[in-house]
Amino acid sequence: YFPSALVNMLARLGHHYDSDQLLPLARLSAEFGLGRLGKSPARFDLAHLNHWQELAARQADDETLWHWLHVETRAIVPKAQRSSFLEIVRSNCVFPHDAEQWAKVLFADEMLRDAEVASVAERAGERFFLAAIDAADAHPHDCAAFLSDLKSRSGAKGKHLFMPLRAALTGRLDGPELARVYELMDTPRIQRRLAEFTYVSE
Repeated sequence: YFPSALVNMLARLGHHYDSDQLLPLARLSAEFGLGRLGKSPARFDLAHLNHWQELAARQADDETLWHWLHVETRAIVPKAQRSSFLEIVRSNCVFPHDAEQWAKVLFADEMLRDAEVASVAERAGERFFLAAIDAADAHPHDCAAFLSDLKSRSGAKGKHLFMPLRAALTGRLDGPELARVYELMDTPRIQRRLAEFTYVSE
């Protein structure tokens, strides 16, 4: 946990602040008052602590966030893509192990799809993924152009366009914007993951 998350949780345990934002220690101290203590017994709530942890991760600067990650995670992330990866961490991760999972999805071949995720991709059909491979080959670094081309080739749109791609590329049905994922992953990895679904019977 970030120190600021712990401090905000503890300061608010049984005590009311006007602001519901993550506050620095000096402000927490300055605005603390006995008159703001609640009459009901204070109870620890892990969800409460995790809420402040999420806010702390959102507000952390790049250097703080980078050194918060596990050493093994930092070793996976290419230096040229560090800043872009940290934006994914900042908006999608609450704990270092969350970031480690995304680093493995984006920069390594350590990704598992459960049955539900695999079925989402499989339902799109082989033709969809053959079209996706061609579109990715034509637009290796431009997600908007890739999606537009794939939409034209396959006729898929909306969730029928995005969900099979997300399932195939990340092994997840939620997470960072697909554009961020596409532009961080190298083209051979994208092609390999799309190709896993080119022999699925429709």
